[in-house]
Amino acid sequence: MKTVVSDGDCLVKLLDALQRKEQHGEAQQQQQQEQRREEEEQQHDIVLECVVTLDEVSGEQKERAKALNLRLMAWEELLELGRANMVPLSDEVQPTLESLHTICYTSGKLISRLSCRTTGSPKGVMMSHGNFVAAVATAVEGPLSEFGLNLYSSDCLISYLPLAHVYERFCENLFFSYGGRVGFYSGDTHKLLDDVQALKPTVFCSVPRLFQRIEERVTSSLQGKSLLARSLFQQALAAKIRRLRTSGVPQHPVWDRIVFDKFKNLMGGQVRIMLTGSAPLDPQTLERMRAFFCCWIVEGYGMTETMGASFLTWNVYDNNPGQVGGVLPSLEFCLLDVSETMNKYSIRDPIPKGELCVRGSTVFAGYFRNEKETEGAIDREGWFHTGDIAALLPNGGVQIIDRKKNIFKLAQGEYVAPEKIEAVYMHSRFVAQCFVFGFSSETSLVAVVVADPDQTMHWVRETRGAAEAAGHTFAEWLEDPEVQRAIQEDMQQVAKKQSLKGFELARKVYFRAEQFTVENGLLTPTFKLKRHYAQEVFAEQIKEMYDKIHKEQQGA
Repeated sequence: MKTVVSDGDCLVKLLDALQRKEQHGEAQQQQQQEQRREEEEQQHDIVLECVVTLDEVSGEQKERAKALNLRLMAWEELLELGRANMVPLSDEVQPTLESLHTICYTSGKLISRLSCRTTGSPKGVMMSHGNFVAAVATAVEGPLSEFGLNLYSSDCLISYLPLAHVYERFCENLFFSYGGRVGFYSGDTHKLLDDVQALKPTVFCSVPRLFQRIEERVTSSLQGKSLLARSLFQQALAAKIRRLRTSGVPQHPVWDRIVFDKFKNLMGGQVRIMLTGSAPLDPQTLERMRAFFCCWIVEGYGMTETMGASFLTWNVYDNNPGQVGGVLPSLEFCLLDVSETMNKYSIRDPIPKGELCVRGSTVFAGYFRNEKETEGAIDREGWFHTGDIAALLPNGGVQIIDRKKNIFKLAQGEYVAPEKIEAVYMHSRFVAQCFVFGFSSETSLVAVVVADPDQTMHWVRETRGAAEAAGHTFAEWLEDPEVQRAIQEDMQQVAKKQSLKGFELARKVYFRAEQFTVENGLLTPTFKLKRHYAQEVFAEQIKEMYDKIHKEQQGA
């Protein structure tokens, strides 16, 4: 990557999730792993000229590539070619701050801010060298130096998030600026902890879904412990969270040695800073992760269009979860009043709420070959409209309420923020994943819930006995009315505890055993739910749930 951009060329990283019909750039060279080479060779109308693989290339594979007018070479072959044709850099090819550095593709279908319609393909976000320089500089001169979160040349980062995303690219560029080390995971996320323990990183950048999985694992592991062990853990956790809330210190002189050092060692024992981004992290999960790993977890907010980071909980003494902190020095922000179209939110409220807009040196140049979408995203004054509804808190921090495109109105006029409701339901020990949906013509919500297999089967064994539990699969047990009733009752208790309003409750639930994954298209590569696709996949189940609701209403 560094070789390409230092030579003044533009780097285009393609997501695995992008389909061939969604490509519209002339990528001339792309590195591919052996497992994807067969698929590439079948695409007779691709515009690639050269494919570089990290594995050895057989003669047969080269012949097949030649038949497609495609040059295929191994990585070592490319290095040797470079050594034999060394060309010194000249001022003519050296990039300027305005030079195009990268085109990063957003994943999945997007909502146009100009026309509020669904577009059929991802957008290529054009970012300059100046954007990358500003992003690194603003992190170095802002939160890192101000509040003691300094990086050093001895620091180590593990890279496992997609490099096609600007979030991971930003993290790596930041490390390179300090002379730090970056280690790449083995390629299997199921073995990520093994990679982490081998590398022993000092900084860990992740996404909310992974932290949620860790919390689920810890909760599940406690089920088999004795009452004394569970009580000791809860006492230790409560003490650490009290200390966090009063002092902001994530370490405890007593409970870390007794309970929490084992969690720290899961991450190699050297992690001192964690960063979470790409989606909101539930406040309760954030507090627990800080307690588990004995280190500060920084939460950030940003988009591909803003170089991945716009806001950061950069003050280590700002120990209030549920917000994304203050704006980074490279940007300014404002809240756009949306009260005319969404009367629930107003900039004139005691806590102002509106659409978040940002402007500054880390805002992208525009969408590749898409002037209409660019005009809809960046107004004439240079403000980029994020499409997210935010609140300005009394301490100057920003809280993201939900995405403007996700918020919808029910028939009785109440506005619903589905991500907030999903986050609440996922506090249920039975809920692994959740998709909340509603039509504007309806008065209630429905939900698709992926049940947690460990917690569900634990409940089945306790209530039905081990022998009977073993007689059916997890998926079969999910169809049992008593099991469904137990899960829904727990969801209702969680909703009541979290003060969900009546219209925010899911009136009907469809239970599913299979997880939402990147592979089945329901999650983006950074593990965010693809709502538009989920609506398509579960269209039949959604219809059935609303049919049942209508029958109940008619019967009443």
